[in-house]
Amino acid sequence: MSHSELTLTQIARLLNQPQHRLIYLCEKLVVVPDGSDAKGRGSSRRFSERNLFEFSIALTLSDFHIPAALSKSILFTIRSFETEVQQDRPEYRLPQSLAEPEAPELNIVLTDGSRLSFTLGFSGKAMKTVGTVDLSKSVQEVDIFVDESAFVNTKESADHTLWMSSSLHHAYFVLNLTKVAKGLQSK
Repeated sequence: MSHSELTLTQIARLLNQPQHRLIYLCEKLVVVPDGSDAKGRGSSRRFSERNLFEFSIALTLSDFHIPAALSKSILFTIRSFETEVQQDRPEYRLPQSLAEPEAPELNIVLTDGSRLSFTLGFSGKAMKTVGTVDLSKSVQEVDIFVDESAFVNTKESADHTLWMSSSLHHAYFVLNLTKVAKGLQSK
């Protein structure tokens, strides 16, 4: 996947989705075009490779009935996570860095509908929580901090999503961002 700028029509084709679903995500500001936004009748939005990645994530969240407002917060947090990583690794870019052959597995874990964690691991090794954000607070002031959490009883439910339950009977939603990025690479 090496597209410099994409139109809504191209993204709809790549993701095999009707345009109205993508337009809805733009109108709700879940995905904000990195290129240009529509400025009236006859103009079109221009999207980046990162926006394609964001659409894929937002559509998956939508398929699991996660509201647009929460998806918007999740995508904002993913961008903030990227910014945090870039402080130590300036070359780090989403989704490109996750699509590399030796990329670690990066997951987002949503718990209690408002707590978002990032877990990171390499094939065959245990996942470590590398950041946690409380989405019930102002998403404009994201504070990612290290939290050593452990999850148990995993059950796969889709290509890159996972529902998890702990001994406390709370449900968790996990989305593997690395698999999303690698899936888009072939398009």
